[in-house]
Amino acid sequence: MELVVVVGSFGLIFLMYALRDLFFEMLFRLLFKLFFPIIRVISRDYSRWDKLPSLAEYLAHHEECKTNNGISCATCNSKSIKNWGLKGANDAFRIFICNHCDTDLYKK
Repeated sequence: MELVVVVGSFGLIFLMYALRDLFFEMLFRLLFKLFFPIIRVISRDYSRWDKLPSLAEYLAHHEECKTNNGISCATCNSKSIKNWGLKGANDAFRIFICNHCDTDLYKK
């Protein structure tokens, strides 16, 4: 690798712009490597929530699942349903999952 000596103000300005562009390219690559996996996981979870029907849509499609004691699973008929937050217990995005067969039922 050769070492090039830059002489004059034009050469110095050119070198500064080249180093600036290299810095921003390296910064972009670093940020992309750090944040892309996080963004991918978040979007995957929200797409899971988004694909689920609401309770009204779930009951309209599975009329037999509305019982006197609540809602049952359309897959296994279990009435044991857990209410999970998408990212944690206090998350407003809720997924209702069958405790018996682990099927995603509906969202809130």
